[in-house]
Amino acid sequence: MFTKPDPEQLLSIHQRLVAGDTIAPAEFAELVIPPLAEVLRITNKDLRDENMADEASTDAVLDFVKSPQVYVHGRSSIWSFLEMAAQRNLSNLLVKERRQQGRIARFKDVALHDPARKKDQESPLAFLAELETTGSCRERVNAEIASLSPVEAAVFRLMSDGIRRTDEYAQALGIADKPLKEQRQKVKQVKDRLMKRLKRSLRETDNE
Repeated sequence: MFTKPDPEQLLSIHQRLVAGDTIAPAEFAELVIPPLAEVLRITNKDLRDENMADEASTDAVLDFVKSPQVYVHGRSSIWSFLEMAAQRNLSNLLVKERRQQGRIARFKDVALHDPARKKDQESPLAFLAELETTGSCRERVNAEIASLSPVEAAVFRLMSDGIRRTDEYAQALGIADKPLKEQRQKVKQVKDRLMKRLKRSLRETDNE
């Protein structure tokens, strides 16, 4: 169960932020981000990707510490201000995800009708949803996928299938016995690393 930060403490740090205190941003983020993310997970119980709550909360807090003067004391509490900002961020992320899933479905449909592709290579097309695909792009992605370790390949298949639950990734990574926070951090690291590799392979294709 989360505990909201003390309102007076938030106001005190806010004053330091406005005054330009260089230590205040980190102190504020450490105090606010965890409970704010937990609120989002509680109020959005059907959230498939728990990391979205962390991302939305982090962005809300970063925006706040960058421009603390946007908050006007008396109109709302700092916590309410941040909660609304984080929820707005989360809503935007969900809209983006739904649009991406629509594009992913179209790419998968193309893959299913491509006789030159092996069944276990269909999933990489999902990650070309933001790009115009070409034969060379697909070949580059397939080569990159083939170079993944068995564990990385398992994680990549989960990503391609739209799986969001941390526990499923933790199982694939063999860290299901670790604390939930540690699982989330490790899962995010692996997913980020895989996406960087994919994007790098696409950039190499563009430069050819």
